[in-house]
Amino acid sequence: MKSEVDDWLSELPPLDGADDEPAAEDGLNEELPDSEEDASLDDATADDLEVDDGVDFADDEPSSTDDDERWEADVGEPELDFADDAKDEGAEGDVPGVGESDLDLADDLPPSADDAGEEGTTDAIEQALDEELPALDADDEGDFEDALLLETGLMFTPPEGPRWSAERWERVPSADRTLALAVPDDDAVAAIAMCAAPDLVVSVTVAGRLLVDGDAVASRAGRRLPTALAPGKAGPPVLGLARAGASTVVWAANRTGRLARSDDLGRTWSPPVDVAKSILALAVGEGGSVVVLAEHVGTIEILTSSTGLEWDIRPALVEGRPLELGSAASAWLAVGGSSLAIGDASRVWIGQKGTDLRLVATSAVAGAGVFAGQGDDAPFVFVEAGTEADESMRLFRAARDGRVEVLAEIAAPEDDRTDTPTVFAMAWDELSPSLRVAFATMVCTVAPRAKS
Repeated sequence: MKSEVDDWLSELPPLDGADDEPAAEDGLNEELPDSEEDASLDDATADDLEVDDGVDFADDEPSSTDDDERWEADVGEPELDFADDAKDEGAEGDVPGVGESDLDLADDLPPSADDAGEEGTTDAIEQALDEELPALDADDEGDFEDALLLETGLMFTPPEGPRWSAERWERVPSADRTLALAVPDDDAVAAIAMCAAPDLVVSVTVAGRLLVDGDAVASRAGRRLPTALAPGKAGPPVLGLARAGASTVVWAANRTGRLARSDDLGRTWSPPVDVAKSILALAVGEGGSVVVLAEHVGTIEILTSSTGLEWDIRPALVEGRPLELGSAASAWLAVGGSSLAIGDASRVWIGQKGTDLRLVATSAVAGAGVFAGQGDDAPFVFVEAGTEADESMRLFRAARDGRVEVLAEIAAPEDDRTDTPTVFAMAWDELSPSLRVAFATMVCTVAPRAKS
């Protein structure tokens, strides 16, 4: 049974129209109703509504038709607040004021980098981007990570580099001396030993020739080392020289552990001695005693003897720990009185004979060193060789308290600049006092700068 609602719904036209419905264009031709009674509520306008009911106008508002046509909304005071005196003066024409043409800011002005606050700032873009922002994990000083590593002990503060000494030294060009060593073209200088006052330089080549500067035999390519000291695959020979009273003592050794002594600059030799250890370096001390730096079963040892027949052997210790060389092939040794120094391509250690060594310098490409004096408190002077051919070398002085300071800079001789320059030996002249520095072709003299 259908209700009245169902009947009303059934009388509605379908949404998409029916076949018997008149065409849409037919509906457009129908006449619009003329009277208000025939008007539908959906299409009716609100002309018959009285919109002024309940709206009260102030008595002071203008009611004339002319005033209504000129009526404008009250939007408040303008944001541009010009001084009253500027308005008055501009109106009178006495002083140029601000006119409408002056407020035309869109013309004749360069483009601004201001983003009008759209990005959160009114500063210029360049100013905002050029500032260097701190790291996300940094504190006010930017070193949060380093401070944390130092606190936890995972990183150590690097030591400061040596400072220049208040007593500057300088090279004395007038005292330079060219070496007269007849090195054959198929050979090269392997080691140089030197002493001062009087100056004497002795060299040994890679092939095992002993050359003495200024000796007449040098013109015949020097003297051969004993057959037992012939160099082998382990490396070139090592050499040591010192004054012993009125005579000069020369010790030579090969890398396999054999060495011999000569008191007449290589004319005759003592019977070779075999220490059964790999010899890394040697030096000659007072009285002609020899000190040998050797390696045995991975341990660095210091051997001392006055005759070569009996040896005092002890391990090389650095504050109770075994000495570890970064490069055994570049190791060198220096002695002076009761002191000794050991160096390689990156570090220098100093100590007293019979005591532990102490590290005094790092990152120094040192080639040689010497004690500047005979006493136990004599400072040690060593050289840092440059890594490039045209670089100057620096002289360092290490005090007994471990303090290291820079003494001077010296340039390698012109003949030594084709390859990386090397300092082969150093000697101290107590009488001058001055320092001798031996290159492959020249000996330079370095002395404290004269006071003006």
